[in-house]
Amino acid sequence: MVPPVLSSVPFVDLRPQHDPLQPQLEDAFRQLLNRGDFVLGEALTQFEQDFAAACGVQHGVGVACGTDGLALGLQACGLGEGTSVLLPANTFVATLIGVMRTGATPILVDCDPDTGLIDLDAAADCLRRDTRAIVAVHLYGQMVSPTALFAFADAHNLIIFEDAAQAHLAEREGYRAGSLGKAAAFSFYPSKNLGCLGDGGMVVTPDQDVAKKLRSYATTGPPANISTPSWAPIPASTPFKRQSWPSSYPT
Repeated sequence: MVPPVLSSVPFVDLRPQHDPLQPQLEDAFRQLLNRGDFVLGEALTQFEQDFAAACGVQHGVGVACGTDGLALGLQACGLGEGTSVLLPANTFVATLIGVMRTGATPILVDCDPDTGLIDLDAAADCLRRDTRAIVAVHLYGQMVSPTALFAFADAHNLIIFEDAAQAHLAEREGYRAGSLGKAAAFSFYPSKNLGCLGDGGMVVTPDQDVAKKLRSYATTGPPANISTPSWAPIPASTPFKRQSWPSSYPT
């Protein structure tokens, strides 16, 4: 009897994906190093525009990770304390965390045994008076049926928010992931079907007001109507008000 040969299989191996792109990646790195705009820079702005257009909507806002995309996106859509949100029980915990971070109450809904996606008939039985939204989680590139989702949301006056962390550029029934509702969150964690070097996320939306709120939240909360960059110099004519500091601080 021949003894079995044991070998180590890496949990994630991105080299086959990166090797053919090595020259383009190195060129992009050189351009970034030359510009020095590592945070909220030119490359991000271009990617926000390109990815939103690829999803079929007008606005994209980059965030730190997919979980931030869920939390900030739901908050920008008006969800928070005093509201409840439907989401599938069969999803990564980040979906639940995103809802909870807004202050809204998550309602876990059973899933279709054939697809693993949210069961809309079961969702109808879970509705409450304060239910304001449904999070449609697309799994493994498989989208929740857009037509069924539209009918459900219209019947119960709900906001559609997509968790599309596993469905970049997926299509179903003539619709692309990210274009079904008020907003959608994507993850670019390295193991996703579109991953970045490190971590990242994005919210895409057709709604300009949601995009303005998102950009405010994503940049630590300056008013959404400010167009001057936060690093711009303060005009010399701006009056300075001296602060009154306490003489001692509690320990």
